[in-house]
Amino acid sequence: MALYIVHFGGDIITGRARKRFIKWQWSLHELPTGIRRSFHRIHAISILALAATGIYLRFPIQLPIGDHTSIKYLHYAMAIIATVFFAAAVLNTFISRNKPYKEFAFSKRDAKAVLPTIKYYIFMASSKPHVANYNPLQKAIYGFMVPFLMVMQIATGFALLFSPQMLGWAVPLTGGLEIARVYTRFAHYLVNWFFILFLSVHIYLAITEDLPGLLYLFFGVRPVSKGQPDHEAEAHTVQGVVYARFDPSSEDI
Repeated sequence: MALYIVHFGGDIITGRARKRFIKWQWSLHELPTGIRRSFHRIHAISILALAATGIYLRFPIQLPIGDHTSIKYLHYAMAIIATVFFAAAVLNTFISRNKPYKEFAFSKRDAKAVLPTIKYYIFMASSKPHVANYNPLQKAIYGFMVPFLMVMQIATGFALLFSPQMLGWAVPLTGGLEIARVYTRFAHYLVNWFFILFLSVHIYLAITEDLPGLLYLFFGVRPVSKGQPDHEAEAHTVQGVVYARFDPSSEDI
């Protein structure tokens, strides 16, 4: 929390907060389709529920409603939902007519934009280069790191649920099924904390860097082109990026 307060203090000092939250000038990329919005909503809810129930199962406390067994089965249900929608999102990325997977292709321009993007986030630059719909850091995280860890979390989760069937190969290496479960549970636990950290950073940056996009994604309020552009970043815009004020009366749920 302290890091977010310090970072937002940087937004205030550099004038970014004033431009966005007072003048309401934002850099808005291509709006997501209805399918992608639905996937994002359901996946976000299931991941948040999995993180919360996972921590509870690791450190159980007395709850005003429910008990350990009900929370455990809620965790299982959310795991199935997250797995199904993750698989559907990956499938849609490759079979969709718009070929969304191409948005995560890493090019030479992305490689050159890595350092300027990092400088922007640590306030060593006033703007970041817009070379594609996702910046190079987003491509690395959303296109590679998160899917890899999601597969790892799914695999370790089901391995804990069906240990005799899925961890038999590890018994000769670890010296027993229970020891194999300990290693698997530890990996599952670590990845859970990564997702908690990732979600906190993701939500913070969504609010401070693209609040209109966040509101459209979850609440269907469509941003419209009004007001003056942010001239510091205007030189870095590409087709599909607009600088807009937000019209709360425009809804598309």
